[in-house]
Amino acid sequence: MAEINIPIDGINLSIGAGMFAVDEKGSIFLLHSGRIGGGYPGINKANFLAWYSQYESMIEVENGTKVEKGILIGNVSQKEDLINGLIRYLRDVEYFKQLVRDPSSLNEGKVIRGHKGKPNKREIVATTYERNPKIAELAKRMANGKCRLCGKKGPFKDNLGRPFLETHHVKWLSNGGKDSIDNIVALCPNCHRKMHYLDNKQDRDRLTRIATSQRIS
Repeated sequence: MAEINIPIDGINLSIGAGMFAVDEKGSIFLLHSGRIGGGYPGINKANFLAWYSQYESMIEVENGTKVEKGILIGNVSQKEDLINGLIRYLRDVEYFKQLVRDPSSLNEGKVIRGHKGKPNKREIVATTYERNPKIAELAKRMANGKCRLCGKKGPFKDNLGRPFLETHHVKWLSNGGKDSIDNIVALCPNCHRKMHYLDNKQDRDRLTRIATSQRIS
């Protein structure tokens, strides 16, 4: 079960897990914070979002000075899209709970036979942040080809013959982080994914110290 309770005024996720978002065209969308329960160890918002974000993108919604993240359910003005979105989301929640309770319950044959292969198209509203490519390049040069977290060289060479690294904002832009050299580090793809999947505090604190040391006075 996933409750989609929506506060009457504004976005208040302490009251309900649901929220409305309005795009530039005035279309209204229903979203969900991902807060789920189930009375079983491992069934919670953090684990569900970590699992869900592997397959679907989160939508960022401006709420005054804050940015909230939500899972798109559907367009409120399009009845069919909204109903199909609700059904799909509730199925995803139930599937996640089933995997947590009993990982062996996944029937490979059933999944393969039931998958048509052709993805459905969905129109979504999203917020993107501009990034300075020069700052990203500087962070990579400062790393000297080695991941700032695990210390290993990039797993392969890029088109310029350098160890491949990706740039990561230690404090995410969606959480108010700056696109500056003291908030960006170079990571290997594996550690980059780890930070977005787990966002472990110990790793984050370590990367914060490294990023701060890169500051140029």
